[in-house]
Amino acid sequence: MAVEVSVYVNGEDKSVGSLSFRYMDPIVVVGASPDYGSTAGGSAVLVYGVGFVPMTNIACVFGDESSAGRYFNSTVVECTSPASSESCAVSLKLSMGGFESEASALSFTYITPASVSEISPVFGSTGGDTDVVVTGSGFGATDEIYCLFGDSES
Repeated sequence: MAVEVSVYVNGEDKSVGSLSFRYMDPIVVVGASPDYGSTAGGSAVLVYGVGFVPMTNIACVFGDESSAGRYFNSTVVECTSPASSESCAVSLKLSMGGFESEASALSFTYITPASVSEISPVFGSTGGDTDVVVTGSGFGATDEIYCLFGDSES
């Protein structure tokens, strides 16, 4: 619900203009997908919750950094993660018209991008079954790591 805002000075002089204030139900965020991304930024993040309303002034707040948001529906907003100077977990909130979501335990984890410096051996049998050692950094402790040789996943 939107209402007109007036300001009175000395109890008599009313402000001139048509400003409005909009009452909203609380914004509650309950999840994000993915909840991690590169320190370089640029990850598309879907934020899920309740109380989302269509407007042009939507932002996701990753720690202290904001990123413009795009309204999908009353339960989904999409944002792009900003860059971070370090690998770390930050709080993730939603702001609609300057009205922030209620505090939650929702977080977004920045991960240093993986970098490959060497593979050994560099040749293998066309029949497969060649063990290949990949050397580099930023692989992290995850079960979601694999190698792609051309179009074949290993």
